[in-house]
Amino acid sequence: MLNERIDPNSIVGSGRVTRYLFAALSTSFIGAGLVRFAYTPLLPVLIESRWFDTSATVYLSAANPAGALFGAVTSTWLARRCSKVFILRGMNVLATLSLLACAFPISLEWYFSWRFLSGVATGATIVLVAATFLPHVPADRKGVASGLIFVGLGLGIAATGTLVPFLLRFGLRATWIWLALFAGALTVSTLDVLAPFGVRLEKTGVDSPSAGTVSSRLRKVSTSSRNERTNNVKVHTGSLDRN
Repeated sequence: MLNERIDPNSIVGSGRVTRYLFAALSTSFIGAGLVRFAYTPLLPVLIESRWFDTSATVYLSAANPAGALFGAVTSTWLARRCSKVFILRGMNVLATLSLLACAFPISLEWYFSWRFLSGVATGATIVLVAATFLPHVPADRKGVASGLIFVGLGLGIAATGTLVPFLLRFGLRATWIWLALFAGALTVSTLDVLAPFGVRLEKTGVDSPSAGTVSSRLRKVSTSSRNERTNNVKVHTGSLDRN
């Protein structure tokens, strides 16, 4: 888990680093790629299936970018008040729910709200994913981790262009549901890496003693040494006086 120190020199540590990298890629794939770009290839089908008319679909297209702006602006504020793990985990769940909700065109307001929330997940993920994972990856793997974050975004875009047309043969509603199931499976697969709610990623490993603690210990050792030398001198002086 992320609340354990990574030991890159051990097999266990190497496996943990691999899970970190996979979680970073999956989080970027879901929040920055899949949920953001899945709507675009489905636009013509939304109109053809008469879920919404042309003007409504154009209106809905603005929901995700607006949500992304809101999520990007508020994510740093939230990160100062709660764990970044809590936020990213919540964004993964929110993105999955938004995909599932889009399978049911209850109303224009319903659809707009969920597309806006999907944008919030996108904005928060883009801002926080690197800052959350990179500090806990060994220095020699940070370049790989950074690359995988962008690869996750690219794979999300590629998936919407290749997976969505394939899924459409099963119907529009089934396409949204399958996308939600796919995102949900990736979210679940990262649960062993993402620490429990409320646990900050920054608290990794065994807490090292603070500078004040070290200084206090050094002073105690120094004082003990001086007292020991003073006692030795007194004993030696007393022995000479008796002689």
